[in-house]
Amino acid sequence: MKKIKEVLLFVIVLVLLVGVATANEVSTEADTPTSDTPLILEKAVQEKSTVSPSDTNTVENIKQKTNTNQTKTKKNIQKNTNNLKKDTTVDSWTTLNSTITDATEDTTITLTGETYTANGTITFNQAITITIDGNGQTIDGNQTQIFYINSGSSVILKNITIINAKNTDGYGGAIDNGGNLTIINSTLKNNTAKYGGAINNNNGNITIIDSNLNNNTATGQYGYGGAIYNRGNLNITDSNFTQNNATGQENGYGGAIYNNGNLNITQSNLTQNKATGQNYGVGGAIYNAYGNLNITQSNLKQNNATGQNNGYGGAIYNRGNLNITQSNLTQNNATGQNYGVGGAIYNAYGNLNITQSNLNNNTATGQTDGYGGAIYNAYGNLNIDNSILEYNNATHGGAINNYNGNITINNTNLTYNNATHGGAIVNNGTGSNLTIINSNLTQNTATGQGQYGYGGAIYNNGTLNITQSNLTQNNATGQKYGYGGAIYNNGTLNITQSNLTQNTATGQNNGHGGAIYNGGSGTLNITQSNLTHNNATGQNNGHGGAIYNNGGNLTITQSNLTQNTATGQNYGHGGAIHNYAGTINITNANITNNTATAQYSEGAGGAIYNNGGNLTITDSNLTQNTATGQTYGLGGAILNTGRGNLTITQSNLTQNKATGQYGVGGAIYNNAGTLNITQSNLTQNKATGQYGVGGAIYNSRGTINITQSNLNNNTASTNGGAIENYGLLTIIHSILENNKAGNPNDGTGRGGAIYNDYRSLNISNSTLTNNTANKDGAAIYNNHGDVVIEENNFIANNAPKNGAPIKVADDSQNVKIDYNIGDDTTLYNNTIYTNTTDDGSARVVGNVFYDEKVNTTLNISSNNTNPYVYNVINLTFHLTDVNNKNLSNQQIIIKINNQEQTLQTNQYGIAYLEYIPVNNQTITVNASHPETTSYNYSTRSILIPVEKINTTLNISKSDETVYVNKTFNITVELLDVDKNGVKDANITLTIKNTTDTLLTYNNLTGENSKLIYPVTVNSNDTITVEAKYANESTVYKDASATLEFNVEYEQLNTTIEATINNTQPYVNDTINITYTLKDQLGYTLPGQKYS
Repeated sequence: MKKIKEVLLFVIVLVLLVGVATANEVSTEADTPTSDTPLILEKAVQEKSTVSPSDTNTVENIKQKTNTNQTKTKKNIQKNTNNLKKDTTVDSWTTLNSTITDATEDTTITLTGETYTANGTITFNQAITITIDGNGQTIDGNQTQIFYINSGSSVILKNITIINAKNTDGYGGAIDNGGNLTIINSTLKNNTAKYGGAINNNNGNITIIDSNLNNNTATGQYGYGGAIYNRGNLNITDSNFTQNNATGQENGYGGAIYNNGNLNITQSNLTQNKATGQNYGVGGAIYNAYGNLNITQSNLKQNNATGQNNGYGGAIYNRGNLNITQSNLTQNNATGQNYGVGGAIYNAYGNLNITQSNLNNNTATGQTDGYGGAIYNAYGNLNIDNSILEYNNATHGGAINNYNGNITINNTNLTYNNATHGGAIVNNGTGSNLTIINSNLTQNTATGQGQYGYGGAIYNNGTLNITQSNLTQNNATGQKYGYGGAIYNNGTLNITQSNLTQNTATGQNNGHGGAIYNGGSGTLNITQSNLTHNNATGQNNGHGGAIYNNGGNLTITQSNLTQNTATGQNYGHGGAIHNYAGTINITNANITNNTATAQYSEGAGGAIYNNGGNLTITDSNLTQNTATGQTYGLGGAILNTGRGNLTITQSNLTQNKATGQYGVGGAIYNNAGTLNITQSNLTQNKATGQYGVGGAIYNSRGTINITQSNLNNNTASTNGGAIENYGLLTIIHSILENNKAGNPNDGTGRGGAIYNDYRSLNISNSTLTNNTANKDGAAIYNNHGDVVIEENNFIANNAPKNGAPIKVADDSQNVKIDYNIGDDTTLYNNTIYTNTTDDGSARVVGNVFYDEKVNTTLNISSNNTNPYVYNVINLTFHLTDVNNKNLSNQQIIIKINNQEQTLQTNQYGIAYLEYIPVNNQTITVNASHPETTSYNYSTRSILIPVEKINTTLNISKSDETVYVNKTFNITVELLDVDKNGVKDANITLTIKNTTDTLLTYNNLTGENSKLIYPVTVNSNDTITVEAKYANESTVYKDASATLEFNVEYEQLNTTIEATINNTQPYVNDTINITYTLKDQLGYTLPGQKYS
C-alpha cells in the first residue's frame, strides 16, 4: 500500500511538471496564443493548489530518491512556478469584467472579439498587474466610464481602442486612475467627462507610449483637460493628441491635458486641440496649474484657446514650472471677442524655460486686442535660449508680450513677427525686466491697422537691456505715423555692444526714429554700439533717421551713428538724431555720413536736429553729414533751434555740408538757441547752393560762444566762409584759418571768415589767417552790426576787390580804430576799410596785421631746477609772437628722453606738463612749435640735472643693556630724505668685538624697509655694529652708520646646594659634604668664593 501511495504522488509530480513547462512555453509565445493555452494554465494552477503540506513532504521524500538529473529538473520546476503569471483570452465584456474582478495574481488578458460594449465600470482593486492586450480590438464605453483603477493596482493597456466612454460631471470619461496605468500602442477617442475627457489621473502614475488620444472632450460648466486631467505623474512618449476639446459653459481649461502634477511629454504631437468657453478658453493644448511640465522633442501645432470674452494660451497656459526643449510650437492661436492672449503660451506667475525650440506662425487675436503672438508672460520668469520665434502675430507683441515679468533671451532669433505695438516684443509695466543677449531681431514689423505703428521690433515701457545683439531691417509703419523702426522706448533702455541696422520708421504723415523712438518718460543709454543705415521717412516729414528723442534722456558713449537718413517730402529733420525738448549727452562717439533730406522744402540737421532740448557733445566726431533740400539745407551736422542749448567740447566737426537753393550753416545752424564751443575743430565744412552762407556756422537770433577752437578750411558759396552771424557771437582765443566766402565766377563773397549783419560780434585774442572773401572783408565783414575786434592777429587775409581784412560797410556807422600794429590803419587802406574813424559802436583796437607768416618765440621754465629722483617737475611752455603777444590754441610738441607728447596752449599762450624722473640723469626737455599757415616754426631746449635721493641708515638694539649669553635684536633701517623707509635695499652688516670680526652679512634685504637680526654674545666685551648701503643705484645715495655698546654680565640671584654622601653615619664614619653655587637659571658658577 505504501508503494502505491508513493507511485501516485510521483504521477502527481509529473503532471505538475507538464503543466509548468507548458505555462512557461506559452508565456514566451504570448503573441501567438493557442486555443488550449488557457486550459493548460488553469489546470496547472488547479493542480498546484491541491498539493497539501503533507503531500509536499512526501514529494520531498520522493525527490530524495530520484537520481541526479531528476533533482536538477525539479529545481528548475520550482524556479518557474515562483514566476508564474496567468494569461487568458476573453471574447465579451462580461467575461472581461469577471476575469479582472476575479484575478488574484498578475494576469494578461487578450481580447479576441471585435467590439466590446461596456455596460458599467470595471474596477481594479487588486495589488497586482493586469495587462489587457486589445489585439487590435475596440472597447465601446456606451456612454459609461470603462475602468476605475484604485491605488496599488497596476494596469497595462496595449493594442486597444477605447471609444464613446462618458462620465458626466465626473473624473475620467474612459479611465479614472489612482494606481499605475500604462498605455501602449492604443487609441482613446470620442470620450467625455468634466475632468479628463479620456483619463483622470488622481495621484497615480500614468505612462503613455506610441498611442493616440483623439476627439476627447472635457465639458461642463467648466471643462478640464479634453483628453487627460492629471494630478499625479504622467509620462507621454511617441504619442499623438489630436482634436481634443476642453469646453465649458464658463471656461475650458487644457484642450488636451490639464496638469496639476508632474507631466513629461517626449517626441509627441499635440495638434488641433481646443480650449473654449462662453467666458474664457485657457490652454488650447495644455493647462499647467502649479504643476511641473517638461516637453521634449515634441510638436504643438494648430491648437486653439478661444472664448466669448478672452482666449489665453493657444497651446499652453502655465502657472507652474514649464521646460520646453527641442520642440516646435506652430500655428497655435489664442482668440477672443475681447482679447486673445499668448498665441502659443500664456505664462502667468510661472517659470518657463525654452531651449533649442521653434515658435512659429502663432497668433493672438481679439476683436479688441491680441497680446503676445507666441508668448504672453505676466509676472512670470521666462528664459529663452538658442531658439527661433518667427512669423508670429498679435496686436501687442508679435512674438512676446511681457507684463511685469522677467525675461532673458539668449542666442535667439526673432524674425518676421508682426504687431501694432512691438513687432517682436512688448515689455510693459514698471516691474517688467527684459534682457536680450547675443540675439537677432530681424525684419519684424509694427504696423498700425489704421493709424500708428510702435516699435518695429520692441515696444518697451519697463526695463530693457540689450547686449551683443543685432536689430536689423525692422519696420514701424502706420497710415499716419511710425514710431521707432526697431525700438519704441518709454521706460529704461540700455544698449551695449550691439548693432541696429537698416531699420525704418515710416508713415503717410511722419516717420519718427528710424531705429529708436525714446519718449518723454524714457531713459536711453547706448554704449559701444553701431546704428547704421536706419531711416525715418514720411509722406510729410521724417524725424530722426536713427533716433527720435521726444523729451527723454539719451546718453551715447563710444558708439557710431553712420549713414542714417531722415527724409520727407516736406521736411527731413535729424539724419541721425532728432531731439525734441529732451536731454542728450554724446561722448567719444562718431556720427558720420548721415543725411537729412526733403523733396520739396528743407532738410535740417544732417546729423542732429535739436529743438528746444539740451545737447552736449564731448570728445566726438561729426563727419561728412549732409542737410539737403530742394529749397533749404540747414545745418549740415547740427540744427539747434527752439531755444535749445548746445555745448560742444573737444570735438571735431569735419566735412559736413548744407546744400540746396539755400545751403545754410555747413556744420551748424543755430536758430534762437545757445551754442557753446570749446577746444573743438570745425574743418572743411561747406554751405553750398545759389545762396550758401555760413560755411561752418550760421547764427540766427541766437547766442554763440567759441573758445580755444579752430575754424579752418570752411567754405560758403556767398557770405561768411566760416560764420554768418545774425545774433550774438563771441570768439576768444581761437583760430580762423583758410576759410573762403564767395564764388569767383559770380563776383559774390563777403567775410572770408565772418559775416556779421545787424547784430553783435566780439572777437579777441584770436588769429585769422589766409581767409579769402571773393568780394570784400577778407577776414571779417560787418554790416550794420556792433563789433568789438581786439587783440587779434590778422595774417595774410585776402579780398580781391577791396583787399582789407576787415570791412565795416555801414556808411553811417562810426568805428574806433586804435592801438593797432602793422600797415597803416587809416581810411580805405589795406587793413580796415571804412568811411570814418570816429568813436562809435564798432571798435577795432589792439590788433596786429601781418602780410605773411609770423615768427614765434617758445620759452620753457621749471619750478624745480635741481630735483631729486621722484620729485615732481612742473614744466611751463610759453608761446608768443614777434610782438610778444600770447598765442593761444597752438600745438607744442614735447620730447623728454625720446618720449613725445603734444600739448595745446591755453588762452595765455601757455601749456603745462608734469614730469617725474625715475633715475638720476640729466633730463633734456625739447619743445617745438610746428610751422602752420599763420606762424613759423620755433623751438627751445633746457637741461635739468636730477640728483639721487639722500638716504640715512639708523641702527638700534632692542635692549638698553646687553648681557652675556642673552639674545637681543639689532635693527637696521634705511630712510630717504623725507624719512620714508626704502624697501628691498641691499645692506652690509658687520658686528665686531675689540679684537675680532664676529660676523658679516652681505646684500641683506628686508621688507618694510627694516632689517631685524637676533644676536647673542658669549663674553663681556665692547661690540661695534657697522651698516653700509653702497651699490649702483640710480635712485638713492650711499649711507653708513655705526653703533657701539658694551656687553655685561647680568647680576643674577644665586643658590647654594649642599649634598651629603651619608645621611645615617655611625661613630667614626667620614661624612663628605659637597656645596654647588648656581645662578637663577640653574647654571653652575665656577671660581666663586664661599665663606
